[in-house]
Amino acid sequence: MNLSPSQKRLASRIVLLLAPFAIVAALIVPSCKDEKPNTSGYLLPDSNISYSRDIDPLFAQTCLGSQCHSGSSPAQGLNLEPPSYGKLIFYVPTLVVPRDTNSLLLQYINGKMFPRMPSNQNPLTTNQIDGIKEWIKEGAKDN
Repeated sequence: MNLSPSQKRLASRIVLLLAPFAIVAALIVPSCKDEKPNTSGYLLPDSNISYSRDIDPLFAQTCLGSQCHSGSSPAQGLNLEPPSYGKLIFYVPTLVVPRDTNSLLLQYINGKMFPRMPSNQNPLTTNQIDGIKEWIKEGAKDN
């Protein structure tokens, strides 16, 4: 998806306007369970990454295992219960822009945006972050 410069500016402004609300919501929304799912052994391939085969199972362990992005009141309204591809791709504000390695999702998981995800004090490994980055770089496809 190619955005015009004016569309990119508008998207940036929207993100900047919504950021304070996200921070406030993160502070007042009940925190996720303190359970720390063990995802350190979950390895992603270096290329040809599939959302349904590779990313979705990782999110199931990290985002659902801590019960943050599941159930009737998922954090920030983002429910990642399978099938979750469409829920993630079409979430507003846009978390994943295919081929954009500066997508908000990456900024949250690598700690450049607050709150860092996953927020259960069990950050993703370098391999997992690199795998998600590669998936986005490859076009963020479901297959």
